[in-house]
Amino acid sequence: MDTWQKVLNKVEEKVGVQNYNTWFKPTQFIRRDGSALYVRVPNSFFRDWLNEHIDVVLEAARTAEVGDIDVVYMIEEPAARPT
Repeated sequence: MDTWQKVLNKVEEKVGVQNYNTWFKPTQFIRRDGSALYVRVPNSFFRDWLNEHIDVVLEAARTAEVGDIDVVYMIEEPAARPT
């Protein structure tokens, strides 16, 4: 299980199924670089909302014994359309 999934498991316990499915389930772990977790999100609205609620994620990381992390949300790049 990757680090982000460990954090998400704790987040789900804290925010409930509906909020989890709406805001956290659509995220995708990209990579870890030191204490920074890079996570893909669908759009800037998600990124902004998640950044406003970062305390839930940071608390979940500590509870999951992941430690202190920084989360960098990255917006999905739309797939290039064949021309």
